[in-house]
Amino acid sequence: MRIFVSYASEDLAIAERIHYGLTAAGHETFFDRADIEGSADFHQVILNRIQQSDAMVFLITAHSIAPGKYRLTVEHPGFLPLW
Repeated sequence: MRIFVSYASEDLAIAERIHYGLTAAGHETFFDRADIEGSADFHQVILNRIQQSDAMVFLITAHSIAPGKYRLTVEHPGFLPLW
């Protein structure tokens, strides 16, 4: 399964543990620290990977729910929030 891992940069250590756990379980994860080249259009790469994913892990912490933090991810067409 292709899984997009969405997290606030302040929560990198937690997100890395999720990424490595999912990878060890046989899933393909998108993890921006490893999967985006320095010269890439960051926002376009994110949108493309959301569209290509089968599932999304949205790491909810005090950092990730700060106002405006996840606008790109949550407001993307096709994103179906479950809350």
